[in-house]
Parts: sequence; C-alpha cells; structure tokens
Amino acid sequence: MRKVLLIFLAAALAFTAHAQTVPFAIIQPSAGNLSLGSAHVATPSAILQENGIVEAGFGKTFWQTKAMSFNISNFMLRVKAMETLGIGIEYTTDTMAEYETYDASGNGNGSYQPNEMYIGANIWIRPAGALCFRVAGRYIRSSLAPDSDAQCFAADISGVYTIAPGVNAGFEIRNLGGKLDYGYGSYPLPTTYTLGAYGAFPLAAKHKVEAALDAGAMPAFSTMLVSAGAGYIYNDMIVVRGGAHISTNGSVMPTYFSVGAFFTSKILDIGAAYLTAAQTYSISAKIRL
Repeated sequence: MRKVLLIFLAAALAFTAHAQTVPFAIIQPSAGNLSLGSAHVATPSAILQENGIVEAGFGKTFWQTKAMSFNISNFMLRVKAMETLGIGIEYTTDTMAEYETYDASGNGNGSYQPNEMYIGANIWIRPAGALCFRVAGRYIRSSLAPDSDAQCFAADISGVYTIAPGVNAGFEIRNLGGKLDYGYGSYPLPTTYTLGAYGAFPLAAKHKVEAALDAGAMPAFSTMLVSAGAGYIYNDMIVVRGGAHISTNGSVMPTYFSVGAFFTSKILDIGAAYLTAAQTYSISAKIRL
C-alpha cells in the first residue's frame, strides 16, 4: 500500500513536473544570460573564447514558480585545447521543496525532497575564424519520489557565426533525446529550437551598448519563446543589463523581466541577476587562466 501511495504521489507530481521540470532542463546557469531575458544563443559566452586556456565557473539560481521552487547549482570547466578546439564538462543539480511521505495506514512517516541532476560534456570547434560550433551530451536523472527514478541521455547542437566584430548570429537545438520514464509514465524532454542574434556597439572610447534577441519553439509543449535584452558596458569591465522573456505557455515557462549587474575582466567574471515574475535570483562567477 505504501508503494501504491508513493507511486500515486509521484505520478501526480510528475504530471505537473512534466512542465515544471522544464526550467531545470533549459534554464541558463549564467546570471549574465539570465539578465538578458535568457537570450544566450549568439552571446560571447556561446563562443570559444580567445582569452585564457582554462575557464572554471559556478552558478547558483533560486527559481520560483507559482507551483514549485527550484534550487539549482551549476559547475563548469572549459579547456581550450588549441585555437580551434575546446572541451568542457558541466554538472548541474536541482532540489525542490520537501513533501511528506506516508505509511500503509496513511500516517506520516517522514519527508522526501525531489531532486534532479545532469552531467555532461561539451566540445567547441572553430573550423573558421568566424564560425564556432558546439556539440554536447548529457546524462539526466530525475528523482521525484523515493521509489521512482527516471534517467535518459540528451544532446545539444549549436553554432555561432561572427558577422562583424561584436556582431553574431547563431542557432541552438537543445535537449535532443529520449523520454524520462518514471515507471508509471514517460515524459518528453523539453527539446527547444532557437535562433539568436547579438551585437555590441561602441559609443565612445570606454562606452558600449549591447543587444541580444532569441526566438525559439518547444514543440512537445506547444510553446513559443522569445528572449530579448540590452545592456550598457563601461570600459569592458562594468556591465548593466535588462531583458524580457516571453512565453506563450506560462505553465511551462513563465514570462518575466530581468535585470543584472556584472564585473568582467580577462581573468574574472562575477555578477548577479533578478527575474521579476519568476521570483528568481541568480549569481555566477567565472575564472579564466
């Protein structure tokens, strides 16, 4: 009976998590990208960087929706093996709010905290100076109840073309793969198809403005997504950004506005972002050597 109750609870949770897990699978772990309304496909962070050989980063995001909250931690390491090749690993965890568990008599006997994680590898290839591709593979595990785990593999493919210095266009296909099978039902991954553009334009010797725009679709969830943002850059070190994220299906991904501020240099990036409607706070830091 206890197992039946747990499976019933997990099934009910997964019914909502079918949509609510989407932020974990596609949320940008970088506060910099989140502050642009989550526009990221063609931003400088999507390209194999010219500065540094090793990049190590950490991000922490507290993501709040009407139905569920997420506590997401992200760790990344990227190594530029040569001028045209980079490799990296990424590890992301997510914990949700605890809920009570019950014995066969229906009495509470403890609690369980749903959790998810993925670990993946990335390869950046620059076949030409203006063109950079990324291919990624991830193992995903989702545990929504004590007796129920779902696992699958996913892949990403993206590319960025530098039209002119500081001006990029790109595409991304994210979460290609199978389904999360919990035993009582299986649910598709939030595969997204996105096109993006980014530009940074000088105003004066130490002043720039930037803008980014992504437009994408999530067919399995019948959802269209648009991310747009702009920023001011002082002396290539201080960045202030704002953005908006528009979703046609609020139960899958919310519509929100975002703001953020950052310090960036050749060896260190650090910043924070806040997303309004989603009640999300994010901090991230990156070191380049």
